[in-house]
Amino acid sequence: MEAPQEILLDTLWRVQHYLDDNGAALPAVNASGSRKSLDAMIVELGVHAAEQDAHRRVAEAATQRRLVARRTLLRREMRAVANVGEVEFPQTPEFQAFKAPPSKSSAQQLVAAAQAMATLAKPHAQVFLDAGLPATFIEDLLTAARAFVDARGTGTDARAKRVGSTKGLKTVGKRARRVLHVLDSLVERALEGESSAPLLAQWRSARRIPRSQGGRRTPPPDGPDEAAA
Repeated sequence: MEAPQEILLDTLWRVQHYLDDNGAALPAVNASGSRKSLDAMIVELGVHAAEQDAHRRVAEAATQRRLVARRTLLRREMRAVANVGEVEFPQTPEFQAFKAPPSKSSAQQLVAAAQAMATLAKPHAQVFLDAGLPATFIEDLLTAARAFVDARGTGTDARAKRVGSTKGLKTVGKRARRVLHVLDSLVERALEGESSAPLLAQWRSARRIPRSQGGRRTPPPDGPDEAAA
């Protein structure tokens, strides 16, 4: 969850607790649809935040798996074939076919090269076996390529889902701000009078959305002049 959304959720919790603690003074506010919307949005924000964090963790784990899969494919499987090719097919067209791609190759280039290497090695399989590669070296090469593709796919899917959760947080956050505006009007109206001044001061403190670090302060529902109240 990004800082502005964390700050907003903290504010919603403060408002919720304030309304709960002062139910006797604000029965109509607590019975309103806006109060019910507040409670529902707090739950909804929590769900989106949990999903966002889960997708972030999956994406981070997938990134690590992708790095491991890439190293396995390039440094172990492809390099083994390339090393044998360099010895057994020097200065021949076959040698060029068995050269490992540059380490900075894109994912698509790396997978395509691995698949081509496996296809071209098949007719010469005995040469590679005699050189000491395992009988499964072609399948090992293709399996490593598939593992790399799968790891990339998992990370891409998790990142896309995280974007969806982030958008959900922002959408609900906008609605929550509007609900806070309505609740502010209801509470201000209910706490008119000098005797309610302490409760009103507590309310204004509870519903104020603090400034996010490095960002512009979000004015309270009444507008910037209310900040001085």
